[in-house]
Amino acid sequence: EYYFRHMDGCTVSSEAERQRLIWCLEA
Repeated sequence: EYYFRHMDGCTVSSEAERQRLIWCLEA
């Protein structure tokens, strides 16, 4: 739910955060 809110809300500021979101989706 956290990553969904993040993607639906504002854009990811850092690359690391973006990678974390990708890992969560792939997990």
